[in-house]
Amino acid sequence: GNWRQYQALRRERQKQEAERYQKFLEEERRLQGYIDRWRSGTRARQAQSRAKALARLRDGQPQRQPSKSSAPLDLIHRGSSRPGALAALVLDRLQLARGARQWQPLSAKFAHGTRIAVVGPNGTGKTTLLEALVHGAPGVKWHPDLEVAYLPQTAVADLPQGVNGMAYAHNLGMEREEIFYFGSRFGLSADLWQRDLDQWSGGERTRLKLLEILTRPSQVLVLDEPTNHLDIVMREAAERLLASYPGTIILASHDRAMLETISQQTIWATGDSFIWTRQPYRAGQPMPSHPS
Repeated sequence: GNWRQYQALRRERQKQEAERYQKFLEEERRLQGYIDRWRSGTRARQAQSRAKALARLRDGQPQRQPSKSSAPLDLIHRGSSRPGALAALVLDRLQLARGARQWQPLSAKFAHGTRIAVVGPNGTGKTTLLEALVHGAPGVKWHPDLEVAYLPQTAVADLPQGVNGMAYAHNLGMEREEIFYFGSRFGLSADLWQRDLDQWSGGERTRLKLLEILTRPSQVLVLDEPTNHLDIVMREAAERLLASYPGTIILASHDRAMLETISQQTIWATGDSFIWTRQPYRAGQPMPSHPS
């Protein structure tokens, strides 16, 4: 009797925690949408206020509970085998600038297979850093044998209009059977592929881009907020896929659970510098004042 009561209370507690987390995701999405829309518009001041509210919301982010979903996302990470012990990425006094703004030089060296979290408040340079890495800015040296796959924040917005999902996936080199097989594991139903991409929801379009990047031959993933628009189940599914990826991962995200699960090292964006530490990200830890 006591065991059944315990199990019932545990299930109820998990349900309540999942509901709180889902409400958190909805409010996070609402605030981020307002900020993205009005950041440089006529409501920029209100957008700044929403950004502060979003930061407070994330400071109190509720604990995410493991999903009960048993649907395995057994994607094959094509071409992502480890090519042996090597330096995947070397940063030699990487000097970033955007307009009149400059960041202090960053030097670091990452072995292949390292998983790096890039963290910091909005507007501190996380996207600027990822773009510099992907485009090979001066001071960035990738190992020549590594193929880099990049998912920018704008990936969903950049999807073509007037093209249905099936045609888009075919253009990626995917066969019909692969489209339905992999798509079903990303919650993309068979009938959805016949609809134009501009009719897909934000979450569906994000799943499509994740499907695209995770089935592309690569040894390095560079991901900028890959869980935007995703619900709790798909966030956890993406987390499991990344955890099984055998290559190098550089991940910028506000999803603390994903950062804690994935990261082995951390780059902290402060707004005028980047601080590299060889420790994994942990929620609640203070930003370091110097590299370690």
